[in-house]
Formats: sequence, structure tokens, C-alpha cells
Amino acid sequence: MFVSFKRCCTQLYGEMASNIEYKTILIGAVIGLLIGTGASYVFGQSQIAGYKVEIDRLETENLELQSLQAQIEERDQQINDLELANEEKDLHISSLLSQIEGLELRLEGILSGMELVSFSIPSGVYHAPISINLSSSLEGGLVYYTTDGSEPSVYSDRYSGPIEIVRAGTTTIKAVVLKEELSSSISSASYTIDYEDMPLGEIGGLHYVYWDFGIDTFQSLNITIRIYDEPSFQDGLYFQMYQGFINDVGFYFGIQTDIYRPNVGSTGKGLIFSRWETRDLSNARPVDDGWTQSAGYEGDFIGIRKNYEWTTHTYRLKIAKVDTDNIGDWYGVWINDLDTGDVDYLGSIRFPRVESGRSGILNHGISWTELYYKKNRQTPIPSWHVSIKEITVDEGKSPEHATSNYSSIQNTDIYYDEVEGEIHFLMGHDVEREHSARLIY
Repeated sequence: MFVSFKRCCTQLYGEMASNIEYKTILIGAVIGLLIGTGASYVFGQSQIAGYKVEIDRLETENLELQSLQAQIEERDQQINDLELANEEKDLHISSLLSQIEGLELRLEGILSGMELVSFSIPSGVYHAPISINLSSSLEGGLVYYTTDGSEPSVYSDRYSGPIEIVRAGTTTIKAVVLKEELSSSISSASYTIDYEDMPLGEIGGLHYVYWDFGIDTFQSLNITIRIYDEPSFQDGLYFQMYQGFINDVGFYFGIQTDIYRPNVGSTGKGLIFSRWETRDLSNARPVDDGWTQSAGYEGDFIGIRKNYEWTTHTYRLKIAKVDTDNIGDWYGVWINDLDTGDVDYLGSIRFPRVESGRSGILNHGISWTELYYKKNRQTPIPSWHVSIKEITVDEGKSPEHATSNYSSIQNTDIYYDEVEGEIHFLMGHDVEREHSARLIY
């Protein structure tokens, strides 16, 4: 734009200068002609004066044009100076970019030789499961890790929370910090879990409480439980509310950590209710979001199941007769979350009709816990704390007696809080049995 302006002004100045020169010559010629031909003195003087005025005006315009030319040249110099300044800035920017690139290369070299991941627990031998936290001193860096001995990369697990080490033996954690194109050196720590003489991989029943309500049968049972914590491992745990007989047919119901669904497999936490002595699913009425099961691996049985995300709340479960037909009696199961007030229905199962004296839920049933499968056989019994706060039958009748017992699996305990009237079930690698099998009350 500056160049175009300069060119335009120069052209204009040239044209005007040429015009002034032409007029000056013409005026001189006319004056000579008038003098040479002897024109009158008065006329000649008048004309000459007019021409001098015109010459003075043109000379003034010429001075103005010279001033404009000087301004143009000054502006042109300024443009040249700006162009030189921009070239210097470009050279300066290019130099800065080269310096930054050099610093990045130096930083990459420094990071590649530094271990920037810290472990919350040092390498060593431990006799119980441990939880490892990872942290990085590189702000904005992401930590990736492995536990199988391979080298970590952006394709490895990204650290987002504590790493649980529960399996017996040695586990090595390798970790690296990545930020854009930068990568630290690999940090590692090794942990050996030695459970010493603690049994590993055991499954089966754990602890039991036998009830005596002082009556032969009843039509309903309510049990209030509390779940104090989540199980420490992802094993299969079952808290049976009551196992006994309805109309002389064995049954059980309760909560599990991982219930099975035919043709699907494990589905997570839920409720189950089963009876023996049949494979006929016409005797089962699940709710719409539940399902049935018929199998024979523990004797012929049928059952209804439903996913239910129980948690560390207090619950009241109920089993009661809901219907009767010409074949038998239908019993249903409910669960009430006392922390939220939510009530869920599991469904009902039919039990064959019997003589009136044996009809109903029989006395002397059991509440118990079971570890029914291990996700990792190289781990001990999981830690879990649950309790029975209250159990009643029919119109609120409490048991007259409660008796505790244990299986051969160690690291379990049952104790009774007389003040709260609460029976606690404890299990886990750090649980020592302080209370023997006994009459609780």
C-alpha cells in the first residue's frame, strides 16, 4: 500500500512540473512576440503583470510539490525502516524458537533419565493385602503402569486409584509418566505377599446361628441385618437370612455378591430364593426384572433371582405366605432398605400342600454365611462384617434361644452385643476367633 501511494504521488508531481515548464516557455514567447511587433506599452505591461502573477502561482505550486515529494521520500524511508525492523523481529523469533526446541530436547533428555513416579509403600514382604498409591512430580503428567512385568506405555493401564495387591507371591509394579511427547524413565517396586500358614483358596460355609422360637411353625419371618463394609475381594459371598423347611420342603433365601443367570453367567449383587425337590418352574413366579433357575447340581431345585445393589445400609428382609391354590402355598420374599425406605419384591415360590400341623415355616432354621467361590485361589478369606440386628416371626415373636457355630475355615468370629441385641459376623485374614461356638442366649 505504501509503495502504490509513493508511485501515485511521484507521477502527479511530474505531470505538474512539466505543465509549469510548458507554460513558462509559452509566456516567454508571447512576451517576445509582443515586444518584437511593437505592441502598445500599456497593453504589454498589463499582460506581463498577469503572466508574472501566474508564474508566481505556479512557482508556489512547485514548492508545494517539492514539499510533498519530500514527505513521500520521508514516508518511503519509514516504510523501509519498518521492513528492516520486521526482518529483525522475524530473525529474533526464529532464534527464540530454536532455543525453545533446544530446551525441549534437553528436558526430554533429563526426564528420560529420571524416575518421576513415587510409591506410597516401599518394596518388601507383607503378610496381608496392601493398597499402593502412585504419584508423580511432573505437573500435568499421566501415570501408566503394569503389574505383569511388562514395560509400561500409553497402551498400559492408566493410574486412577489405589492398586490392590492381594495374591500370594510377588507382584512388581512398573510405572512411567507421560506428558505430550515427554516420557520419564521407568519406576518400579516389588511386593511379596506372604500369608505364612494362613489357608488360601478355601471355600464353604463359614459361621452359623441356629434359632429356636419356641413354636413348631410360623407363617412369616422378618430379619433385620446391617452391612458394615463391602467385601475386600471380588469373591462369591452369600449371607443366608434363613435356611429351613416350608411345608416339609427345604428352602433358603438371602443376598449374594454375585448371582448367576442361566445363559448369561455372573451378574453382580442380588437376591435369591430357592427350594428343593423339584425342577418344575411352574412353581416359581419371578418379578418382571427377575428370572428363574432350575438345576440339579446340589439336588433338584428351582429358584428365583433378581439383581439388587445392596450396600453398607441396614435392611429388613421378609418371607411370608402370599397365596394358596389347590397344589400348595406360595411364599414371597421382600427387602426393605431402612436407610432409604425403598422396598423391593423378589417374587414367590410354591411349596406342596401338607397336613395342617406341618404347614408353614418350620422352627430351628439357620442364618449363616458362605464363601461359595474364590476369584483368585491365591488369596485368603475376604474381609467382611455383617450383623443380625433383629429376627422375629409372625406378629413380632423373638427367638427364645440362639446358638452359634463355625465351620473348619479359620479367621471367622461371632460375637453378641448384649446392649444392642446384635449378633455380629466377622471374617477376614486379620480376624482372630475370640468367641467359641456357644449358646448366645
